[in-house]
Amino acid sequence: QPDLAESILLRLAETQNLTGEYEAAEKSYILFIKTYTQSQWLRNARYGTGYALEKQEKYQKAINEYRQLLPADIKKKLKLDKWMVQGRYQMGECLLNLQQYDKAMGEFVSVDTNAQGYPDWQAKAVLEMGRILLIKNDKEQASSRMKEVIKRFPKTTAATVAQKYLDEIRTGG
Repeated sequence: QPDLAESILLRLAETQNLTGEYEAAEKSYILFIKTYTQSQWLRNARYGTGYALEKQEKYQKAINEYRQLLPADIKKKLKLDKWMVQGRYQMGECLLNLQQYDKAMGEFVSVDTNAQGYPDWQAKAVLEMGRILLIKNDKEQASSRMKEVIKRFPKTTAATVAQKYLDEIRTGG
């Protein structure tokens, strides 16, 4: 049974992230991770730390934090959970911001391939693949990815965004 202080510290860090106090959130999450090493919410805190770092544009540090959510040993199968999916997706976002497009593409492909049961994250990953292709000025492949989002994930926000990108590509925007 988690104690009250543990719960309060995690909620404080989450609130700091939500209100844009990313530096404070980072400190609160790190304190949580150091204090509650066996907490059932350790993965929440790891993700939150990565997110706070990412929002401060400390992309490499954020990637290192998100990587903690992935299995350390590739041969050891960990049960896929939302933290693994979100962590891998956010690693892709960080790499995209670092303009490491091929590595970012690899992360998004991994989310799409491995995140069955998380269609919203898959949709967002395919959308980001399309964005990378647009950045690389490969409009044909980018269009294919955007159409794929709409076809495979029609009821998602990503599909709406993909349609906007398609319209821009068609009008030469």
